[in-house]
Amino acid sequence: MVQRRELLSAATRAAGLRRSGNGQPHLSEQARCALSAAKRQYRERRHREELFGDNLFGDPVWDILLDLFVATLEERQVPVTSACAAAIVPTTTAMRYLKHMQAANLIERVPHPKDSRCTILELTPMALEKMLTHFSLAHFSLERGL
Repeated sequence: MVQRRELLSAATRAAGLRRSGNGQPHLSEQARCALSAAKRQYRERRHREELFGDNLFGDPVWDILLDLFVATLEERQVPVTSACAAAIVPTTTAMRYLKHMQAANLIERVPHPKDSRCTILELTPMALEKMLTHFSLAHFSLERGL
């Protein structure tokens, strides 16, 4: 567990998440842009579902990745139940996707520090790096009008 925390900590630092002098999180410009792009994409996906209905479009894995990416950069914990809600699919379906995501080394389940009944989901360092790369490229493309 300690090695995993150290890896995630290193990946988080690489993503530009650091503590300022007063202990508050401080994001690099790259991480701020990636966070903004991820939040925007999640809002756009919900808006699209409002307009067209939620049964036409579906990518629960991406919705979960978006939720976990934003939570990581905002230093929030995401319980399994919350991740299932972010997927906008039935809980049993979301749980199947979580198993696939864990097998693909995208997420890890971590015991809740205070509540043994609850499990927290976290992006793996690899997934965090890939999400940061994806949204950094998306931001670069938007800036350049590509």
